[in-house]
Amino acid sequence: MVTGDASATAAIVARAVGLDGAVCPPGPIGDSVKPEQFAVFAGVLPEDKYKLVKAFQAGGHNVAMCGDGANDAPALRQAQMGIAVSTATDVAKSAAGIVLTEPGLGGIVAAVKEGRMTFQRILTYTLSSVNQKRSCRCFSWRLVSSSPDTRS
Repeated sequence: MVTGDASATAAIVARAVGLDGAVCPPGPIGDSVKPEQFAVFAGVLPEDKYKLVKAFQAGGHNVAMCGDGANDAPALRQAQMGIAVSTATDVAKSAAGIVLTEPGLGGIVAAVKEGRMTFQRILTYTLSSVNQKRSCRCFSWRLVSSSPDTRS
């Protein structure tokens, strides 16, 4: 969890959502800090949010970023899933891939579910199309190879 909020607030929220682990001290995050070292990054500056998104991605993680201000825009744009809350600035909304239209973060769960269903439909359609084309080609090849030679 990465937040610009104070460490004490971040620790309470982290416990509430089931994150256990060390809290990174507030302030600038050095280049030697690895994302896996901490469960919570609190008091994070906007430019460090972007660096953390890049660091998590470099470690092979898919990253979702939720933000509301113009200072969150670079990290929102970089993340695989940039989410702007309903009260976000226009800059944050344009940088995000998803814009929540209702207050709160409940829309994130709905968006993820909808995205998974859409992906499943696309995958099913693609596999069905490939399978049909293979069957059709196989059938056509059998017709051609089993037809009598009419050349005389």
